[in-house]
Amino acid sequence: MNKKSVIIMIAVLMLAIIGIWVLNNMEDLFPVSEDDSRKAVEDYKNNLEKLYTELNDTYNRLEKVEGNQEWENFSRDWMPRLIDSKPDSLDRKLSKEYEGKKAVLSYAHETLISLWDEYNKDFIGRKSESEKIEELKNAIEDIFNNVDV
Repeated sequence: MNKKSVIIMIAVLMLAIIGIWVLNNMEDLFPVSEDDSRKAVEDYKNNLEKLYTELNDTYNRLEKVEGNQEWENFSRDWMPRLIDSKPDSLDRKLSKEYEGKKAVLSYAHETLISLWDEYNKDFIGRKSESEKIEELKNAIEDIFNNVDV
């Protein structure tokens, strides 16, 4: 190989490395705009509030018996929607204000999973703890009441 070919190969490799670095760091290089951040956090909060209401309404409506097929069907549909409730843009860099709100809503997301788990006990032959349910519900409602978007 001559000197010119080696230089071209090195240049191509460097461009490839830079391209990979840019792709891996895209969220830091191109943060979500303030308006898009607000909208994404607002959507996330609205999604969580709807799922919370749906979870409570379904739990209160159904007979608490082991193997309740309606609860199983609800859970099979509800859990993936909870997992998908966070907008993709929230995985990118947001302003500090919206990063904080996203973190608090993520805690509500995790707490919703814990609430479902506690409710689920009544449908799998175990007894749910009413004090724990109230604690979880209060934590979620406090977040919804205190996160302003």
